[in-house]
Amino acid sequence: MSTPGANPSSPTPARIQEEANPATEAVAEGHPATTAVQQPEIHELPQEQHTSMSGETSASRSSRNPRSQNIWPTTVQVIREVDASGRPTAPRTVIGRWSNCCGIAARENFGILHKDIGKVTEAEKERAWTAMEKWFTFPAEAKDRLKRKAFQKMGKAWKNWKSKLFTEYVNPPGNHTPFDEYPQITEAVWEEFCSLKTTQEFRESSEAHRVLQQRNEHPHRLGTAGYIGKEAIWAQEDAAAAAANVPAPFSDIPEQRARNWARARGKVNPDGSVTFENKSDAVVYQELLGLVAEQASQSEVESAPKRREDDILTKALGTKEHPGRTRGIGSDVPWKHGLPQYSSQYRKRKVSKEERDARLKAELKVEVIQELEASMNARVEERVNKVLADMNIPRVTTPAVQPTPRVQHDASPSQHRSSCASTEVPAPGLPIAPLAAVDHIEGAAQCVLLARVHPTFAPEVAEGMAFKPSVTDKVHGADLLAGYAKVSIDTVKDTWSGYPLPVPPNDEIMTLGDARKTFIQWPKEDIVVKMTPRPSRPTELTPPKSKLSIEAPRGPALIRKLDTGLLKCYSLLCWIESRRHGNQVGFLDPSMVNEVNLRQSFTEVVDYVNRCLWAHQDKEYIMCAHNQERHWILLVIVPKWSRVTYLNSNKSKDYDFSEITKALNMAWGPYVEKGGRHKEGKNELYHDTKFACAQQIGDQCGFHVCHNMSTLLREVKDFDPEVVANGE
Repeated sequence: MSTPGANPSSPTPARIQEEANPATEAVAEGHPATTAVQQPEIHELPQEQHTSMSGETSASRSSRNPRSQNIWPTTVQVIREVDASGRPTAPRTVIGRWSNCCGIAARENFGILHKDIGKVTEAEKERAWTAMEKWFTFPAEAKDRLKRKAFQKMGKAWKNWKSKLFTEYVNPPGNHTPFDEYPQITEAVWEEFCSLKTTQEFRESSEAHRVLQQRNEHPHRLGTAGYIGKEAIWAQEDAAAAAANVPAPFSDIPEQRARNWARARGKVNPDGSVTFENKSDAVVYQELLGLVAEQASQSEVESAPKRREDDILTKALGTKEHPGRTRGIGSDVPWKHGLPQYSSQYRKRKVSKEERDARLKAELKVEVIQELEASMNARVEERVNKVLADMNIPRVTTPAVQPTPRVQHDASPSQHRSSCASTEVPAPGLPIAPLAAVDHIEGAAQCVLLARVHPTFAPEVAEGMAFKPSVTDKVHGADLLAGYAKVSIDTVKDTWSGYPLPVPPNDEIMTLGDARKTFIQWPKEDIVVKMTPRPSRPTELTPPKSKLSIEAPRGPALIRKLDTGLLKCYSLLCWIESRRHGNQVGFLDPSMVNEVNLRQSFTEVVDYVNRCLWAHQDKEYIMCAHNQERHWILLVIVPKWSRVTYLNSNKSKDYDFSEITKALNMAWGPYVEKGGRHKEGKNELYHDTKFACAQQIGDQCGFHVCHNMSTLLREVKDFDPEVVANGE
């Protein structure tokens, strides 16, 4: 085993090859040039020398002086910059050392008996990486991608090293062994290695790879550091050419990737001419010049490549880009980093899935909003019709749920009153607003104020007293505006205290919260008159305290009724939200589990619940909005506690839960027999129909189901039976 910083035991006559062959690049010979270009000078090597060139260089190794084996550095090397693909980029001196040390780490830690790099164990890889960390420091945030790229380098160097062992120690006759040069190889391992390399299977594989190697018609001259190791050298050459006022090498190719490819294979003579030792490289270079001339004759828009396949280097070579590498950039640089300008054309499956989820969520939101508007619109319409019917007032043609055109605020208060109630006569040409309920009261009456936040949506925001409008009325010294009535504010809902007044009486009273116990002007169409006082009852039922109880809903809008389709949409939205927050909650389809299906398709409901129990057994609980006798409740099934909790917001009425209880029990039995998750020692499902939760006022059951579902999704609870029992 070599020691970092120590000299090797004996020199080697040839340098160990550290990188595998770059991407196979082949073009058909005889490509015609599209434009007359000066033919570059071509120097061909002898055939036997040309075919023996390695993937690193096109020059003959016989012309080189013997080089010593690579060794670990004597001082710690500092890597300042790492690119997106994981390659060290600065300083330049560390690039080659990093590549060489990857080869040393692979030779010292990877066994030679593995068939391929995929068989190398994780322990061997970690030992190799630990050896690298001893001699290199780098930015902490770049460790993962640097480590991943280092293993790629190690794999190539290890593969080339095994090839060298075969060609220099196994294939030639004799008893020459590598023990002096590579002391980490034991005699037993070497004997087994030699036996593996003499099998028929290995001979066939070796011949196949030899044929594949011959297909590489364009070997480069970059060395172990690759393209990135030449960047600084080429930059110095370009700067020197600019200082000497002469064209930079290969400046006749403006596209950087194509220029790099040609520069890695050609030579620039002192007179500025270009020489290629490989005839195929010269053909591709001339093809590149022709494509450049063709682009120069086109406009900027026409010449810009629209696809990766239209790139001039790809066209000149005549072969497609190989996945995982980018010609002219690096054999270990994927398309994502080598060709970023085309990345948008090749979407990943993950991106497409995110787009589909976003589109589905947007469509569901639109559908939910439409259903909410329709439901609220119908509710307001029904309420207005009831009020008008109680007062024996005929229904006007303009719908009350729509905002009526208001008379201009600057209308003169001195206009004559009409003979109909106490509405002012609008100026000629202005629309006439229909009569409001407040116009028909005598004196004053209790009222509820609505805030018109949307043409079809006006929630209740405050309560107080409304006064019959009169042309002589004044509010804080100001005349009463047409279309408005004088009201006094008694109570304001907490969430609406900051709502701005439509007509502030002064600078001190600007919001509903400021207007408590005083008079303001309010649009007549948004005043709901209480014809009879409300019966005395608490505004909110106080349930027994429980550690798992859910807070009563608070907010500006209360959904009165929800149909099955809307609750199904809301369940889907909650399911999407659950996936974003850890996917701890499952959901049942309310269109499947309901009172109608229990009567007509009981078996299908049981089968559906059984499948869902099995699919969602890893969840904290499974929620289902269930319609029972035209009343919505929320079922919360907790597999780990063998428990189902009924969140019923109307306990004042007795409901028959026997059918849904029977269906859940029949689905639960086979689920437990199959080994589904449940409480140990408790195979039967416990039904808690008396769970403490906030109670509704009126027909707000649908809203309570949505609110409870949202709360349990946002704050995942345990539903431990002992905690529930103690809380009750």
